[in-house]
Amino acid sequence: MHYTALDQSSPTASSGSDSQIRGHCEDLQESYDKAIQGHRLSWTGRYHLRKLLGKGGQGEVYLGEYRGTDSFTLPVAIKVFSPKG
Repeated sequence: MHYTALDQSSPTASSGSDSQIRGHCEDLQESYDKAIQGHRLSWTGRYHLRKLLGKGGQGEVYLGEYRGTDSFTLPVAIKVFSPKG
């Protein structure tokens, strides 16, 4: 397993005390460890179908957009399979 080291020797900005930063880093490490050990991630987001790219015998493919919980967006291709198959 690989870990990323956090160098606190010269932070560029600090919005809290050293103990707050340490606590936050420990929380992040705990979340990371749980995700790696559990082999799964969960979060809430939404998919928006933006444009039909094509359709065929199995269904339709759309250019979509995934909007995450922090309002970031990622372009995605979404294939919707027809129940008639």
